[in-house]
Amino acid sequence: MKKSVLVLFILLVASLSLGSLSLGLINVAAKTESLSNTPLSGFVGIDVLGIDLRYDLGPLSLGVATPFLMFTLSEDTGIKTSFVISGVAWLVYAG
Repeated sequence: MKKSVLVLFILLVASLSLGSLSLGLINVAAKTESLSNTPLSGFVGIDVLGIDLRYDLGPLSLGVATPFLMFTLSEDTGIKTSFVISGVAWLVYAG
């Protein structure tokens, strides 16, 4: 048992020394458009800002992100800002 814990610890230290850990912001935006020249009614766009924790080891990237702020744009109500409770939604990625 102690040998397996030691091996896992050595692998963890080696991967952290060879890779890079970063914390940053992500931004995801979506919008709707009208193909004709008629104005849209209702929802026009959404923009989500979040925190991203990423680990890079060579060409491999592993990460997790969570949103914390959302902006919506509507023709009916204009621009509205809403806080999102961190941890409500998670995005996990590898590539």
